[in-house]
Amino acid sequence: MGQLTAPRRARSAEAKADRARALEDAALAALERVAWPDLAVAQVARDAGVAKGTLYLYFPTKESLGLALVGRLLGRWFDDVIASLDLARAPLSPHAAAERIVATVERHRTLLPLLAISGTLLEANVAADAARGFKAELLRRTLEGGAALERAMGTLRPGEGARLFLHLHALVTGLYRMAEPAPVVRAVLRTPRFRALRVEFTTELTFAFTALLVGVVAQRDRLPASRS
Repeated sequence: MGQLTAPRRARSAEAKADRARALEDAALAALERVAWPDLAVAQVARDAGVAKGTLYLYFPTKESLGLALVGRLLGRWFDDVIASLDLARAPLSPHAAAERIVATVERHRTLLPLLAISGTLLEANVAADAARGFKAELLRRTLEGGAALERAMGTLRPGEGARLFLHLHALVTGLYRMAEPAPVVRAVLRTPRFRALRVEFTTELTFAFTALLVGVVAQRDRLPASRS
């Protein structure tokens, strides 16, 4: 645990970025031990070696810190998925593309619990400039990921790859919530009667995204034109 000191105030843009990154590092380390609802901002500040008030200079709310973590973890995932698609021997079939993308999701499981609450809890409790910055970076990476998927498959129209990544986001967040229910619900789902409602995340994500890709490839000429 970092020692609480009185660090010099970060004045340059580079120093401020380093301080923010140190706080994010401390929060990510803490999330390896506790779930998001139990994450204490004061403890994150102590672990980073700063006062709690200093943390709030960089992240005015706990949710703004969480959204910054989502952005950072999403960046890592997009780097991985784009590299994986670009290394593939094109053209990929819908099944092969889905398997390759789901494998990258599995390598970034730390992202999933935060991503599942990003659109409901986190984004609802941040300032407009933080939301705008997050969405701008998400848009940039979604377009990059979509272009990589179009290159890898060779059967998608321009813009369809990005649209598919939006649907992938929805599938990931929805299926993750279903696969990680509250303890009382988990106990209910263990009974044979409710077997059909159990969700194994990786299996169902692979099934759903494969089906989506197959449908787009098979019927793409009848789909509405991609949004500009």
